Amino acid sequence: MFVLIKNFIAKLTSDRYFYLKCRLILLNTFFSVIPLIIVITITYFLIHKIVHEEFKNNLKWQMEETRHSLEFFISERISALKFLAVSYPEEYFLDERNFSQLFYNLKNEFEGIVDMGVIDEEGIQILYAGPYKLKGKDYSQTEWFKTMLLKTDYVTDVFLGYRKFPHFSIIVKKESSHHNKFWLIRVSINIDILQKFVSNLEI
Repeated sequence: MFVLIKNFIAKLTSDRYFYLKCRLILLNTFFSVIPLIIVITITYFLIHKIVHEEFKNNLKWQMEETRHSLEFFISERISALKFLAVSYPEEYFLDERNFSQLFYNLKNEFEGIVDMGVIDEEGIQILYAGPYKLKGKDYSQTEWFKTMLLKTDYVTDVFLGYRKFPHFSIIVKKESSHHNKFWLIRVSINIDILQKFVSNLEI
């Protein structure tokens, strides 16, 4: 290998024609390869940027669609609860059989509803329909109950609560005919429904 290199250098220094030929080859190679490398490098970074921007825009669009779908999902159930609150007299909500039937109808009509309860102005759940034993539970110290003293409807963050399972609640207020009295109608929705919305994101 060393001999070949030595012979090549010797011929390069002694043969002027061979020297010019090698020089032309090197110059042609340089001026053809370097622009190609520059073009490939610029193209790579441009394509990378375009793909990255496209991914970001697509993800942003999907997240917006998911947010709108979730907002519609929640607003539908708020409207349904408000309709129940104004459509039925107070006495109807004091009858457990009526309340259970109301819950059954609501659950069949609206996906994701796990249970439903009525909470009085003291924060005590006086009626409950669902798979847990939550009748008589005290919610007076919860953040959502305190918030509902000033609002007519509310959607909680995801929390564990008495059931020790992730869920969120949708609550509406029903004013009582008695002075300064009110009831809260509350439905709970398991975290599964949020996972369903998130799973639609193509990441």
